[in-house]
Amino acid sequence: MSTGLDCLGSADPRCPNAIEDLLRNPATQCTLFPFLGAVSGDEGVACWDLWYNTLFVHKPVGEASVNKFGQLCTDKSQPGCGAAVPCTGVECKWDATPGINPYFWAYVGLAFAISISVAGAAWGIWTTGTSLVGAGIRVPRIRSKNLISIIFCEATAIYGIIMAIIMNTMLNDGTGKAMYGDTPDNLCTDSSYWLGAAASGYALFAAGVNVGFSNLACGICVGIAGSSCALADAQNPLLFVKILVVEIFGSALGLFGVIMGIIMAAKATGFTKCD
Repeated sequence: MSTGLDCLGSADPRCPNAIEDLLRNPATQCTLFPFLGAVSGDEGVACWDLWYNTLFVHKPVGEASVNKFGQLCTDKSQPGCGAAVPCTGVECKWDATPGINPYFWAYVGLAFAISISVAGAAWGIWTTGTSLVGAGIRVPRIRSKNLISIIFCEATAIYGIIMAIIMNTMLNDGTGKAMYGDTPDNLCTDSSYWLGAAASGYALFAAGVNVGFSNLACGICVGIAGSSCALADAQNPLLFVKILVVEIFGSALGLFGVIMGIIMAAKATGFTKCD
């Protein structure tokens, strides 16, 4: 919107200051200074409250001040706010919506499970493959039997896809209704449903992070061990089986993450239909 002022290079206090407006934003202040007791300004909203209200599913404090469309009512003249209790207080301004949709947490966890596992597998194959190809030029006999190191690395990606499939089945069909901010016919207003779904979303998110990073570590471990195995086998064939045992134990690390991930995902039973 035009202010009618020539603000280019002007120090006129009536000119908008984008940097100042940005720094006055409570979310920006909490992002830059997450350990502040409260953000500056008239609101004085505590940073931890702001993060909690934004990230985690909860029952909104200002429910009585939200209309049927999920919008905050600050005046009765607003559409759909005739029966609502107008609210201008801090608790309603920052706590009118129930946080991030649980399905977001679940699908991010699913994405972490497969993507980070694949990253671990790729890293391991890259590490092992370069050593195997390089040493195989001088000692061709090592090329075939050392391919088992590549298979061990690839297994970490398989762990990830298996876990992602299991997590996807836990989501079932979900609910087609919105969490807030939609038309009444397409809005799920049952807070108990969202609280149950939230627990499931957090469980799948944690399971995905657990499996993904376990397989990342597993892939790197097997890749470095496989690289050493190829180089050692090129020098002394008797070392192959001994170093292969190290790779087997390294590959088992990813299984630990998958087993725990399955146990965690089994708790995600809250994704049902919202009637």
